[in-house]
Amino acid sequence: MLKLLLALTLLSPAAAFAAAPQPAAPVPAPAAAPVISPEEMQERVKLATEYHDAVPVRDIINRDIENGGAELTADQREEYMRQMQLRVDYDKIEALSIQSMAETFTVPELKAMIAYYGSPEGKSAQDKMDIYSGKIAPLIGQAIDSALMDIQFGGKPLP
Repeated sequence: MLKLLLALTLLSPAAAFAAAPQPAAPVPAPAAAPVISPEEMQERVKLATEYHDAVPVRDIINRDIENGGAELTADQREEYMRQMQLRVDYDKIEALSIQSMAETFTVPELKAMIAYYGSPEGKSAQDKMDIYSGKIAPLIGQAIDSALMDIQFGGKPLP
């Protein structure tokens, strides 16, 4: 949820900037996806599943749902959580997440993620990520807003 709010916050000034005339930039060609053998993909899926055992996507979703209801009263928040949890297809999201991880991360990367996020320190760091994001997201938004305002209303083009 915080990521969604951050994206919306950052998109508002970006939309205004995008509306201003901009020089056409060359569009880079998409990088060719590496060919992954069926054996390696099978190993990646196994490791991605192991990662999800260490970092259950259900917990991440529930934390995001809880953050989304933070402004509600206790009674409203309880009903909000119940209704959201009834409507979210956790199994589907987990399957898509596992597949996406297998397509994105290499075997060594997945092993390193499992080692770290499966450790007590990794779990603690993951639990603190919302706190960190809550502190840094407004600063990033302010910096981008300030830069956009400078570009639109008084900044000189950089060389």
